[in-house]
Amino acid sequence: RAPMYARVGEQRCQELTVDSRSRMTCLIPGVPEPQKVDIQVAWGTIPNEDPILDEAIDDYEGGLRVISEGLTYYEPLTVESIEPSRGPATGRSEVIILGQGFSESTDVKLGTIPALSVTMENEQTLIVLTPQHPAELVDVTIRDPSGTAVVEEAFTFQTPLGVDQIL
Repeated sequence: RAPMYARVGEQRCQELTVDSRSRMTCLIPGVPEPQKVDIQVAWGTIPNEDPILDEAIDDYEGGLRVISEGLTYYEPLTVESIEPSRGPATGRSEVIILGQGFSESTDVKLGTIPALSVTMENEQTLIVLTPQHPAELVDVTIRDPSGTAVVEEAFTFQTPLGVDQIL
């Protein structure tokens, strides 16, 4: 229904487009820190004011719908370091990844193979157990609801040294 107004948190949604009777899109405003915010959609005769007070929305000719904590802003996913940067091709070595925006649902791949385990020590530290992998230099991919970070050629799987015989 037109006209429409949408607010994400305390800010007006920009470039609002009504796509169909059940769908609208808009450019959401940025926020200075991660948080959960309400989404409010009003329709009818809406004054061109910002912010529109919650009490005032109830007086519109149209209506109001609120989705409580309908959007979560995440910390952007970044990677600062991967240590050590090499380990045995047999796997099962521990690697520490430092960065920002990690969560309990963060997963890690070394090359194309998922890590054996990923433990989030805190939002800046992941402890990863490497999988078995052919000896080669690989990308490390970190994926999370907030996005994906790929660190190219970040880890080297090495053929482990071994002794065949002693003379």
